[in-house]
Amino acid sequence: GLADVGGMSGTGISQGAVTSFGSVFVNGVEWDLTSSTTIEIDGAPAIESDLRLGMVVRITGDLAPTGTPSTAIDIVFDDAIEGPIENDPVALSPDGLEKSFSVLGTRIIMNEETTAFDGGASFAGLRADDVVEVGGLIDDIGVVRATRIRLVGVFPANLDAELRGLVSDLGKNPDGSGDFSIGTILVHYVASTDFSDLTRDSLANGSFIEAKGMLRMTGDELDADEIELEIQGLGSGSIDDAEIEGFVSDFFSIGDFKVSGTPVDASAPGVVFDPPGFDLTITDGARV
Repeated sequence: GLADVGGMSGTGISQGAVTSFGSVFVNGVEWDLTSSTTIEIDGAPAIESDLRLGMVVRITGDLAPTGTPSTAIDIVFDDAIEGPIENDPVALSPDGLEKSFSVLGTRIIMNEETTAFDGGASFAGLRADDVVEVGGLIDDIGVVRATRIRLVGVFPANLDAELRGLVSDLGKNPDGSGDFSIGTILVHYVASTDFSDLTRDSLANGSFIEAKGMLRMTGDELDADEIELEIQGLGSGSIDDAEIEGFVSDFFSIGDFKVSGTPVDASAPGVVFDPPGFDLTITDGARV
């Protein structure tokens, strides 16, 4: 943890991995769901029973004082990436608790004890060409630290893919089609591709987007059915209290760093660090 959130109340937002149910627990805060709570999973309406352990969600609601359940108004989940595993997972340490593999050019690290598995996926059983949906926290060097992995099929029988990142090398055609790169993946769109929260005209190099569609058999080109502008960090708007779980990046000082892309200033007098002295050791890559 980074700061003491005791006594928080008002309009609140919480972003982190779901750790338990009954109510929904995120970052140690209990959120009650009501009949008016809206839930969105991968852009589609959902219900409470669709939520799973390890999903990294953003909850907006009425935040109650410590010890009292808060009331969730909106819960939004988007997986970090979906596609085929490029290589058999490789153990990272002698104890074998962590393994690494890549999906669509993005490195994933899973942990036998802290990653939740679904759909028949398992820490020991995942192999190259398994198509997986991965949710997690992105660290300071762009690695996804998986909090949840769901098996959805096998490549090439299943060509579904979802990729999130910054647009580069954008080329637009007069007929409304075009292409661009996200990392090592070339994304193609056509006149019928659905654009959400942005337009073909506003799409630009540096846009942070999610592309959904079908992989080509080469495995490194995606034909997009949908391109959606993604919220970075906690989004905009007036929030009384906010909390975010993630990895530190762009660390300059205790008053100037980022957590999951959100700027943080923890230099004010009275900020509580857990454990005491943690502020003296925070640096890029720390999970807070």
